[in-house]
Amino acid sequence: MRPEHRPTHLLRYGHDPELVFTIRLAHTRWLLGDDDAERTLARAVALADASDHPYSRGLVNLFAATLA
Repeated sequence: MRPEHRPTHLLRYGHDPELVFTIRLAHTRWLLGDDDAERTLARAVALADASDHPYSRGLVNLFAATLA
């Protein structure tokens, strides 16, 4: 997704795709036993911390807690 389309995506679908896709990737990597799961998880949490979208932040935190 292009960054300039983010506001439209947030309005239409209700979540920030970069945050959701990154945390889901971390979850998938963890399930597969991939060594990069922790790094991807840290990136998703950092993106969520910098985000101003509460629903997407909450979703990232929920998956992060599950992986913890």
